[in-house]
Amino acid sequence: MRLHHNGIIVSDMEKALNMFCDILGMKLILRRKSQGENIEIAFVEELNTGHRLELLLRKEGNGKMDHIAYEVEDVDKKFNELKEKKEFKIEKEPFMISSDTRSAFLIDDNGFKIQLVKYL
Repeated sequence: MRLHHNGIIVSDMEKALNMFCDILGMKLILRRKSQGENIEIAFVEELNTGHRLELLLRKEGNGKMDHIAYEVEDVDKKFNELKEKKEFKIEKEPFMISSDTRSAFLIDDNGFKIQLVKYL
């Protein structure tokens, strides 16, 4: 597992992209409508470290962290390993986000949503 990105909720995508890209110098690497939910997403990357933020356009919860994502070799295998541990509750079983992305979500004891993701 390796830390891949943090997902945060924004209420205005244009303002968020202006702040992260134009003002803070991050690079926009992806922007699209999400297939699973009726929201828009954008990924921005910090040029020096390569760390990414996933901006999730939603009306509620502006500025709140939505999830921490870990890229894994096999979503189903890692999901099954972690769901057996008492520290995790199942949020969403493994599923295809898009034709090239598999994911699953768990909630840890502190209430953090943990995403397991594999880009195929």
